[in-house]
Amino acid sequence: MRDQVVILAVVLALALGAILMVPLNAARQPDGEANVDMMLGEYRKLDPGPVEEFIFFDPPGGRTRITGTKRWKTENPASVEEMTRKI
Repeated sequence: MRDQVVILAVVLALALGAILMVPLNAARQPDGEANVDMMLGEYRKLDPGPVEEFIFFDPPGGRTRITGTKRWKTENPASVEEMTRKI
């Protein structure tokens, strides 16, 4: 039973991770997202376990969100350059 809960938590975290990339694709501000996640990390655990994350957190956890924004930034360098030119 415990293994099934862990697998379910991981699957949900991956699905929600893909959903959380939608606003990042719209705003194209990965550094801003990472900064907000770090601020949330001041009062929330950044790296919860899968069951803990499933029960107590809005998955994915902070570290997963930050990793996702870093991955998005490396996969979309043209978008990041475009935003820095506008500023």
